[in-house]
Amino acid sequence: RCFFRLVGRTAQVKQLSQRLVRSGKAGDLYTLRLFVGGLNVGGSPRARVQIDDLQVIGIQQEVVLALPTGTYDYAEQTLEIASTVNGSDRITIIVEAGNAGQLAIDDVSLVPHP
Repeated sequence: RCFFRLVGRTAQVKQLSQRLVRSGKAGDLYTLRLFVGGLNVGGSPRARVQIDDLQVIGIQQEVVLALPTGTYDYAEQTLEIASTVNGSDRITIIVEAGNAGQLAIDDVSLVPHP
């Protein structure tokens, strides 16, 4: 098995991020998909997708997928995204594990729709 396991001090939010160089425009559609499993997960675990136009300062669009808390088996989590950014050129996916327990993350993908 291969998965990410974010560890750190108790009550500290752990974070994993990946940046993608991708040209896009307003109206582009994506599906964020990931599998997560948890053991006593607390806080506010979530996955965030940020869409940027590097010609403009700051993040132009951010969408959030709240992840479950508590203890649970692996399950697929998905979020449909419609870009509102015209002329985007970078997408960042950030997974935050919450502040307690163990969150295992596997098979993270951001799939564009034609």
